[in-house]
Amino acid sequence: MYCEFYDYAILYLMETASGKKHDQLCACHPDVVRMIRESCREGEDERLNTLYVYLRNDCSPTRTSQQLYLHRNTLLYRLKKIMDELEFPIEQKQDKDYMLFSIQMMRLYRNKYAGLLEEFALSGPEPV
Repeated sequence: MYCEFYDYAILYLMETASGKKHDQLCACHPDVVRMIRESCREGEDERLNTLYVYLRNDCSPTRTSQQLYLHRNTLLYRLKKIMDELEFPIEQKQDKDYMLFSIQMMRLYRNKYAGLLEEFALSGPEPV
């Protein structure tokens, strides 16, 4: 699979910026940390994946529903539930970017450091 380094540059910089992985995870968006903790406890990752795809598609319900192979109304129902659970609104671009970046970082840790994310989610400190 071919990909541009630009797509992963921020993740690369964050990963190499510090040797303390838990510190980086604590810097993630608090709602993402909460959702990760809940998904690790409950074994459910659907909400986080839905939010991730939604943010990657610039908050377009049409493109998101197409990418997730969901009926648009089903997606809107899921998004409403997710948005109702968020402690911090994601109305401004920097909030969306912070949340998207945090989800990407959590995915990196889940894929690269097996067990570290689950350990953090189940016993790690609260986000800053």
